[in-house]
Amino acid sequence: MTAFNPLDTTALTKVFVNELTSRPPIALPEVDPKEVEGPGLYALYYTGAYDLYKPLAEAGTEWPIYLGSAVPRGSRKGKVKRGGKSPILDRLERHNESVTYAENLNETLFFARWLEVDEPFIILGEMLLTRFYQPLWNATLDGFGNKVVGKERETGKKSQWDTMHPGRPGRGQTEARDPVKIEKQIKAHLAEYPPGFSISTPGAAHAASDA
Repeated sequence: MTAFNPLDTTALTKVFVNELTSRPPIALPEVDPKEVEGPGLYALYYTGAYDLYKPLAEAGTEWPIYLGSAVPRGSRKGKVKRGGKSPILDRLERHNESVTYAENLNETLFFARWLEVDEPFIILGEMLLTRFYQPLWNATLDGFGNKVVGKERETGKKSQWDTMHPGRPGRGQTEARDPVKIEKQIKAHLAEYPPGFSISTPGAAHAASDA
């Protein structure tokens, strides 16, 4: 039998999956700012009736549609700024605004989990969780987490996400690609990575039984 290595990526994935799924899912618009602290990781889950997302909706809060990281301001330049709003809360509020603007989504049908993480391990955790879950809005449908930057957002091309979920202001005027092609990408992704696809891998025992 192979000796346990606590720094093995499989073992670390188990730690992050277990910690994230131990947190209760909260309806996205009902997240209490007083309950969200610090930087870390978060996951969004979809439970609505948008037909393309049916497999994810059926999985409910067991399988995320999106994963994100929230680092403190200035951390990427080594100049962390403490205090102020939680970086996780900032991301969740921004994402709630995005799905609220979307014409074919309902923000009340999204749920969130979040996990405060020590700064050096945030990016590592995001990588391991994304690899484990392969969330649709991370891996295939580009643009959900993008911020509006400059005038090109008003006049340029929409992201794939904004093409499929129009309504956000300042997101370009023309579609990024043929929506039919994007639909095919979405279906192909969910066929290759259906909810639960990695449950049989080491480190998924907690997620399989308790999520």
